[in-house]
Amino acid sequence: MSQLLRWGMLGFGWMVVVPLRGQTDDLHAWLADCVESGRLDAGEAEAIRSHIATTGWPLAPEEIGTIPGVTASSAATLARDPTWRSFCAADPIARAAATRHTLEVRTDLRWADSLWSSVRAGRSGAWALRRDQGGHLSGHLLLRAPRRPLHLLLGDHTLRWAQGAVTGSVGAFDGLREPTAAFRTTVPVVAACASPSTPVRSGLAALYDGRRWRAALSCATPAATYPLRGALLVSQTFRAVRIGLACEAAPSRAGVVGVHAEGGGGSTVWAAEAAIYPQGRLVHAAILSSRGREFDVFGRITHAVGTHPGRAWGDVRAPVRGPFEAVVGVRWLHPGKNTGRMWFYARLVPDPQFEFEWRRTLAFPGPTPWEVRLTLRNAESLRCELRRDGPVGVCRLRWDVGTGASGMWGWRPQEGPWSLDVWLGRAFGESPFYGFEPGAHGWSTAVVSASEVRLSARIGYRHGPWRLAAGLQTVDATHGTRLPAPPRIEVRLAWK
Repeated sequence: MSQLLRWGMLGFGWMVVVPLRGQTDDLHAWLADCVESGRLDAGEAEAIRSHIATTGWPLAPEEIGTIPGVTASSAATLARDPTWRSFCAADPIARAAATRHTLEVRTDLRWADSLWSSVRAGRSGAWALRRDQGGHLSGHLLLRAPRRPLHLLLGDHTLRWAQGAVTGSVGAFDGLREPTAAFRTTVPVVAACASPSTPVRSGLAALYDGRRWRAALSCATPAATYPLRGALLVSQTFRAVRIGLACEAAPSRAGVVGVHAEGGGGSTVWAAEAAIYPQGRLVHAAILSSRGREFDVFGRITHAVGTHPGRAWGDVRAPVRGPFEAVVGVRWLHPGKNTGRMWFYARLVPDPQFEFEWRRTLAFPGPTPWEVRLTLRNAESLRCELRRDGPVGVCRLRWDVGTGASGMWGWRPQEGPWSLDVWLGRAFGESPFYGFEPGAHGWSTAVVSASEVRLSARIGYRHGPWRLAAGLQTVDATHGTRLPAPPRIEVRLAWK
């Protein structure tokens, strides 16, 4: 999409005058913390992001239960969460005057060796535009047909189709760390406002979402150096089964054609997808069966031959798997109480691997209990964690035997303008240690190399419509293998 078109979208959006409210950064930080703490799986968090990006902010807390891909148990828990309720017009009287499409403005700064900046503005569920240092522009404009289930999207977007065999995007059963990810299958078109390093499609997309039929069309290019390519996704529901067809092609490039089916009955759900392309094929199939409210059994098989054409289109999400992979697992929750949890995941082929996790809530003196977690991988890697998430602050201690350790302390009062998060990680041996560190721009994965110490801190301040966050990341590589790096400073300013 040309620079002129993107600036035109910005002018169109600013013609609409609405109250300012910039909660997107808070939403991403909250979802990242929910995934890291185990309250949501990655698929459910992505479903919530996609729903808000397409329809706007929720009006009532109970609306989370209507989002496709979010399980009933997760929705019931998060509907009572104070942070989620702060995103909604919780007062029934205020809902009549509330709007889903509110204007959000923010600017980000980062300094290490040089200064980097980014500015973003948009109306949730309507339009967005982002400009990064260097001239990179990303944005989208959503148009809805009155009284018809038809959406048009002009600008940047991504496709989330089935198991990713055709479009190569993240599917419902990828990873399967949490079996509830099985409930997230098809969200055809998601609006995007991405950074320069994130691959997205840029062009025109249309989505029709009726009672029985669902169809999506995309005509876009992933980057200026890649050719235009088109994708067509069609599905229909027959009683308890949805059957779909998807195809994607680019001029002078090999295309992909696939079929998808999903369904279920009682306490069992399943999904399968097969795709063919020149000199190759790709098949996914997965099933999840619940035995009561506390016990789940799940499994997945994958078969792939040849190189997916999506690699040549610049779509890094195109799956690259071995010839055959089989995964099975179980999950158990303590009946009637949230005091115990266990899950087991095993990859049978090609290289046998397994992972076992056990959680237990401990009733120490005080209003908030502690949770202990033990994770064993392949009988050679052990992780021990101790967590406490309270109404005012959080504390998390983690020890990966032989690899590294980390500690995080956070002060986040529900009432009051200030918040603070501090994270410290240390790698013991030659292998890198991976942690989850705070920053002004949100939470991210931190890589601590051999014998290094990494410190990250974030401080936030709220005053009326203003939000200010500052972050610092620094590394002590005195005894490490890498060259010393300068501290990184991040700042985010938003008007809400």
